[in-house]
Amino acid sequence: MPTSTGAAYEDRPGQRRPGGRTERNRLAVAQAALDLLRQGQTELAPAIVAQESGVSVRTIYRRWPTQAALVREALTLHSRSLRIPDTGTFDTDVHALARALARFYSDPTEIELSATMASNADPEFIGLQIEFTRDHFDLARPFERAIESGQISAAVDIAVLLDLLIGPMIMRTVVMRRRLKPSYITRLAEAVIDAARAAA
Repeated sequence: MPTSTGAAYEDRPGQRRPGGRTERNRLAVAQAALDLLRQGQTELAPAIVAQESGVSVRTIYRRWPTQAALVREALTLHSRSLRIPDTGTFDTDVHALARALARFYSDPTEIELSATMASNADPEFIGLQIEFTRDHFDLARPFERAIESGQISAAVDIAVLLDLLIGPMIMRTVVMRRRLKPSYITRLAEAVIDAARAAA
């Protein structure tokens, strides 16, 4: 795998008692599922998650009745650090978004998850990751705000601009196993801004 920010894990519906057993179970299950995904295990059997998390199988079946629910719980925990910026101007939004995404895609967990997705032939798992990314993060919002305020043309293809921003980061971190240097992220953000300005 938000609204204008990455949805805060602690703010998700269903949290009855902050810091209570319900939330402790949620965190334990999410962390266990995330650890399994990071190890390349994309089939999250409730019995295995229960063993790793210390939460009963009965509770897992009741609250996370499908593998998809467990994957989403894990990805929600993983993605809580990513925030979508709103600085007030398009250029600074893109630079801030590029830095936030660079930190996110440089995280060892994200690198392994991306590698797992790239090498995994399970269409259900791939579909879950794509669905989560699309629904959980409103990455298009800085571009939509710029269109609404007249800072860039409505003719821009936001999907292409996001591919231009994100694609090289994944290529460098997952395939090339190279560090995302600040100077590179700055140039990447400027390339996206220039491409957006060129649309007419």
